[in-house]
Amino acid sequence: MNKRVLRVVKIGFCLLLFCGCGTKKDVSAVPEETPETVNEEVSETEEDEMTDLTFMSGTALYSMVLNMVSDPVHYDGQTVRVRGYFAEGKDADGNTVYGCVIPDATACCQQGFLLNLTDTEYPESGQWFEVEGTFRYRLKEFSTDIILDDARIIRVLTD
Repeated sequence: MNKRVLRVVKIGFCLLLFCGCGTKKDVSAVPEETPETVNEEVSETEEDEMTDLTFMSGTALYSMVLNMVSDPVHYDGQTVRVRGYFAEGKDADGNTVYGCVIPDATACCQQGFLLNLTDTEYPESGQWFEVEGTFRYRLKEFSTDIILDDARIIRVLTD
């Protein structure tokens, strides 16, 4: 009986080791924030509402973005301002796509937004930046694209 319990504990421990989420890129070095006050009027309508995520801690930010990705209908049309690192890639059709990747506080898990940028100069891949755009989502057959439309880069963050 003790061998059986020990075997179950070993298997459970091994499963826990493989259940963690990971990242290929070390993004733990988030640039320090500069003290800055942003006073913006928030309209009564949801479409004009500003969702400013730049002041949140890593865990709160990741949780909020995860909520936005999980329930995009609630945020559709809102203006969103967020900090993350810039990513560039290719979609299934080979088109270049841009994104803002937001890791959690421990940098083990990531969420993010696709960007439809209005700017012509983009940060380098992996560069931390602050971006603002209109939250949109696009339903696909097996997934949902989360997009910051008409996005503009507010500033590029340096170490």
